[in-house]
Amino acid sequence: MKKLWKKQISTLFLAVLLAVLACQWAWAAVSPLTEENVYNAMIAMKSEYPEKMSWTNDNFYGGRIVYKDLNEKAYGNTLGGGFGCAGFAWILSDEAFGDLPARADRDADSVRVGDILRIRNDGHSVIVLERDEDTVTVAEGNYNDSIHWGRKLSLSSLAEDPLFMRITRWPEREEDGQELVQPEEPQQTVQPDLTWSRTWLLDGETWYYFKDDGSQAVGWEWIGGDYYYFNAAGQMQTGWFQDAEGVWYFLNPKHDGTYGCMQTGWLQDGGDWYFLNPEHDGYGQMLQNGWKWIDGYSYYFDASGRMAADCETPDHYRVNASGQWVENGIPQYNPGAGIRTK
Repeated sequence: MKKLWKKQISTLFLAVLLAVLACQWAWAAVSPLTEENVYNAMIAMKSEYPEKMSWTNDNFYGGRIVYKDLNEKAYGNTLGGGFGCAGFAWILSDEAFGDLPARADRDADSVRVGDILRIRNDGHSVIVLERDEDTVTVAEGNYNDSIHWGRKLSLSSLAEDPLFMRITRWPEREEDGQELVQPEEPQQTVQPDLTWSRTWLLDGETWYYFKDDGSQAVGWEWIGGDYYYFNAAGQMQTGWFQDAEGVWYFLNPKHDGTYGCMQTGWLQDGGDWYFLNPEHDGYGQMLQNGWKWIDGYSYYFDASGRMAADCETPDHYRVNASGQWVENGIPQYNPGAGIRTK
């Protein structure tokens, strides 16, 4: 009986050990992992994503690889993938590198085939197809609202970009300068733990966010320089949102790189104009119920927040087509009065 018990324990220990060892490896989609094979894997996608195929910020790709984003406050963990240019770059990256992990740096000199580059002050993503001594050739989405293959960028321009970031999935090198050796047979991979800190997670069409302590964001959250709002279930909200005190806010519903961000300043929605406070006191709140001075002009907003235009207000003043209070057709200007947006 003791022998059987020991045998069962040994078998269980061996199974756990194998599972742990299996989790140490991630696998590239190409084998062997060479720049030529990475290039071939990406260029093969050109038949599915041809030159000038429409590709805008409405196109989304949900990645599965997490990396530390050097351009996000506190160097937060970020899930690969995204809208527009970022999504297309990660499609090609995943095609070549499979489940290999990603890491980020600002080393323009180390750029390699298959690296994703964040350029234009962190405003655009491309992926490297080829590199020579002075330039890289890239593929990119949302280039004039379409897919583009073959644009050349100088390495010097990358190095001069203050927010340049290279996201690479090439295995880190050993001290002798050789690439880490991959086992010949694929092992079991594990699903990611969904409690990463400072991480976005997409489930279907709904976004969630996990904070530094791994807890799920609920309510207002300041992320990467913008406010977002998450309901009691942790779901990111978009469009018009009214808080418990009855104050209205507008959370960008467009996939234009600021999806879900709280908006400030002038907003046109459904043919009407609204104004969302850009100042610290009452930040983001919709103006309503009366006259408000903005950039030296006075505007009237009704109870629903709509700006009055080209009409007489309830208190019998005139406003022009731009919503400015006028006397004898002349906008009444008071330099420096009210909220400033300029």
